[in-house]
Amino acid sequence: MEEFLSTHARIRAAANTQIEDFLQLTLDFANQLTGEPILVHSRMTELAGGQTRALLIADATLICDTPIVLLDEVENAGIHRTRAMQLLRQHRKIFIFVTHDPRIALLSDYRIVMRSGTITQVLRTDEAERQVAARVSGLDDLLSGLRERLRQGERVTPRELEGWA
Repeated sequence: MEEFLSTHARIRAAANTQIEDFLQLTLDFANQLTGEPILVHSRMTELAGGQTRALLIADATLICDTPIVLLDEVENAGIHRTRAMQLLRQHRKIFIFVTHDPRIALLSDYRIVMRSGTITQVLRTDEAERQVAARVSGLDDLLSGLRERLRQGERVTPRELEGWA
């Protein structure tokens, strides 16, 4: 992982002193996206899918100088989606998400609707949808919390779903 990022940073860095900065910033960014921390000396082949995806998103955001980044189905990669949206908004790039996730769609400024490979609509997220996004985010947080508790081997009760069902 360190070799991958260092090689990429060397290509983009104006000075060798920037390489370490790029490496640390990218690693810090990636670790905010994934539940399992990525260690600097980890090998790329040792990383879980979500860790790899987080690292590649961080690399594309911080090291690459491309103005447009295409992100495909981040919801299936173990990425903290809301945190990703918050972090990505801080950068002057256009992020295009391919998604079926209502949380990501409603947190976006625009949605491009496609059918049969053709753009059929371009929708701007309005205030009413932003209110729906808040409710969807609450539901999603509830499900994410349940997933994490089950992953940790904890038990859950019907009471935890009160008010949502």
